[in-house]
Amino acid sequence: MNFEPFRKYTFKKYTGSIGTSLLRILIVTAICSCGRHSVLLQAPPLQDETPTLNTGFYTVYDRTDSEISSSPGHPFLGNMLYLYKDQFFIDGTFFTGIKGSFLPDYYIASKQVDGQVFHYWYQAENEDNTGRIVIESVDRDKINIDLTTPTGKADHVMLRYYAAQIWKPEVKTITIAHRGLCYQPPTNYDGIYQANTIPGFENALRAGY
Repeated sequence: MNFEPFRKYTFKKYTGSIGTSLLRILIVTAICSCGRHSVLLQAPPLQDETPTLNTGFYTVYDRTDSEISSSPGHPFLGNMLYLYKDQFFIDGTFFTGIKGSFLPDYYIASKQVDGQVFHYWYQAENEDNTGRIVIESVDRDKINIDLTTPTGKADHVMLRYYAAQIWKPEVKTITIAHRGLCYQPPTNYDGIYQANTIPGFENALRAGY
């Protein structure tokens, strides 16, 4: 029996399939590459209006015009809070602000008000119930803020970087965007990309992570 025609047919069939598959891969790769680059180029510039601050825990001290409490603790903030600097999108503009938490159910965040970054606190169950946080000054190991409490009182508070009391001064904190620049449902929709996506990673790199 002559198998030659069968061999020729099989060779043509599979070589043709391989060639078509490679061509499809090249086309898809080119399209995806263009898509990724276009996303990267369209990323808006970062508007940084927030002072540099250390990421970590801060002990809370009451203060007046010139006096600082000798022991930590605040009627509303408690003894310690957590702060970090973050980048986020507001109405298509790329801003930087602060985020954090204190006590069991209170959080710190930033938003845009009349083109300016506005720092505030809110309760987990009702984000509309907010009070303003004004950053007066930021030093290497402390932050002076004005805080509006739930009763409407304006308090002066000093935040001392607690981590400096635990670790050596030369130890630095590195911010890592391990899932990209993304939103984290169900509570955080500041970003515009889903976690672990190519656009999210590209914009995280662009933001300096």
